[in-house]
Amino acid sequence: MQAYEFSTTISNAGQVFVPSQVADKLPEGASVRVLILVDEVEPSVNGHDDQSETLSFLPSLEELVAEIKRSPTKPANFRPGSGLLAEHLANPVTEPDPNFDEIAWNQEWDRIEAEMKAEEFAHEQEELKELFPEHSYKQSIGKRRH
Repeated sequence: MQAYEFSTTISNAGQVFVPSQVADKLPEGASVRVLILVDEVEPSVNGHDDQSETLSFLPSLEELVAEIKRSPTKPANFRPGSGLLAEHLANPVTEPDPNFDEIAWNQEWDRIEAEMKAEEFAHEQEELKELFPEHSYKQSIGKRRH
């Protein structure tokens, strides 16, 4: 028997993530024994659980993709196609909405995008202030030389 020790998390679906470095060493279909030791997390000052340690154990994107590829497929998750896609696209069942105002819709979309960009910029400003409290990001922009 071989033993591997690693830190990991359990997904909301109850799956245990095995790092690819370990999973690659296991023969497919191998019988394994699992011992789970759970670190208790103390609530933080603001009443929420401090998940900074837990997040460091999350698998990388590559490990997550490898885990998904190793997961067995479930036949119930597949629905065979009806073969009518081309026909449906060529002859749509519904007609376009005659009351749809494309100009108004585009104006509203532009307003929402501008609002999102402003919120993102404000958030970035706050993050920069946290990282560099002695400097203001706006001040540093004005001092750049091109």
